[in-house]
Amino acid sequence: DVTILKADAIRTSNSMQLESDLLRLSEDPTMSDFTLIVEGNKLHVHKAILYARCPHLRSMFTSGMIECEKKELVLEDVPLVHFRKVCQFIYTGSVFVDQEDAMDVMMLADRFLLYGLKQQCAAVLKSSIAMENVIHILKCADRFDAPDLK
Repeated sequence: DVTILKADAIRTSNSMQLESDLLRLSEDPTMSDFTLIVEGNKLHVHKAILYARCPHLRSMFTSGMIECEKKELVLEDVPLVHFRKVCQFIYTGSVFVDQEDAMDVMMLADRFLLYGLKQQCAAVLKSSIAMENVIHILKCADRFDAPDLK
């Protein structure tokens, strides 16, 4: 039916526009209300988005941590290059993860309880299994509870 196809096309267009708008929001510090510090770099973020999309940060915000009340939180042992991908996923629900970054991003996805990102990383790793990396990927599957990789 043409009406259904048009509605689907409009929904897809609206979803793509929303993703684009949220990505732009994540890159613009103007309206941010919270700062994450990663490897000494300040990432200006939006607490409501982090609260809504990231279970780990949600629990930190509601725990009464002094850092969260100060509107600034230092994230230890988090590589900036990989955390930027995590932030993009939090804001937009999608991010490109290549084979080179998949394991490190998966580690952060596991830490921040981002199941969808973790699944995406597992799919990338699964597609890259070869004789020279199969043991390493199997260890990753065990460590991050990723049964799809076994």
